[in-house]
Amino acid sequence: MIWLIGNKGMLGCEVEKLLKKHKLNYLASDKEVDICDYKALKNYGQNEKIDWIINCSGYTQVDKAEEEKEWVFKMNRDGVKNIAQTTLERQAKLIHISTDYVFNGKKEGFLGYTEEDEADPINVYGKSKLDGEKEIIGHLKNYFIIRTAWLYGLQGSNFVYTMLRLFKERDLVKVVEDQWGSPTYTVDLAVVILKAGNTGKIAGVVTDKKTGKPLVGVNVIVRGTTLGAATDEKGRYYIIQVPIGTYEVEASYIGYAKMVVKQVKVMPDLTTQVNFELTPSGVRMREIVVMAENRIVQKDITSTRVTSTRAEMEKIPGFEKTTDFFTVQGAAIVDMKPQALRLSDGTQIQVRDES
Repeated sequence: MIWLIGNKGMLGCEVEKLLKKHKLNYLASDKEVDICDYKALKNYGQNEKIDWIINCSGYTQVDKAEEEKEWVFKMNRDGVKNIAQTTLERQAKLIHISTDYVFNGKKEGFLGYTEEDEADPINVYGKSKLDGEKEIIGHLKNYFIIRTAWLYGLQGSNFVYTMLRLFKERDLVKVVEDQWGSPTYTVDLAVVILKAGNTGKIAGVVTDKKTGKPLVGVNVIVRGTTLGAATDEKGRYYIIQVPIGTYEVEASYIGYAKMVVKQVKVMPDLTTQVNFELTPSGVRMREIVVMAENRIVQKDITSTRVTSTRAEMEKIPGFEKTTDFFTVQGAAIVDMKPQALRLSDGTQIQVRDES
């Protein structure tokens, strides 16, 4: 379960859209649960098991902060302290959004700041955010602090909307020329937030449906991603760092019918178990000699040999394309010796280079 704090803000609303899109279990709160009120945080959703807290709340009016110092620190320091304590009590993990204003802006050149750069805020807003970071570090071991800059998005007031408004109102727009920054789109940042620590695993065992024996070297992939793994000698596979969401997981193996499991939900820090029982679907032929586009076998050595073209091979159940056979089975010819494999139903596959 994820608890999103500050879901009505410019960034929080985009994070909530992704939570809904991926059909994840979550709670969301905004001003109705005051982060400056520790008891309010403690009592909210107390019957729910919270795994992650995403904090998108806080005081963000940089210039006005100079006039509202007490209120700024109450939100960005004391409020964050309350969130950190709540996170600790619930044995959860925290993702907190901070700012580039924790730096003094004096770094030479056009290089961006890194985690190793020393924080040295020069205004009230930056000091309050840095104090909030210190509260998190002092209370928690499992947390992410994401420092971002120049947020703009579809909702709320931001630099992009301000400039668009000024372009309509004035013939000449004047802006400062001594500030450098990296405008950050809230939609992009929301994706990063859900990936920051919010990954899970998919694991399981692949076996022969008829014999129950484990299958070695089965390709298991998460459709729509570049993630996948092959089974080990016990038929086990592990796919790690899978972004939270709902996926289709596919298992394919030569001589077996492909199998797809849909609606596989991946949750933060959890392992989703997906087991496969593949059904043999080998072709019953005495022997197969794999042919290229042009004939490479000049003559048959025995009268029992059966040849097949590439097109015919690709019609065999379990084959996507002939290159899959070489990739999965590792049957590349490297020493001019026949490469022979036997499928579960007794079919023998032999690859021989006689060109």
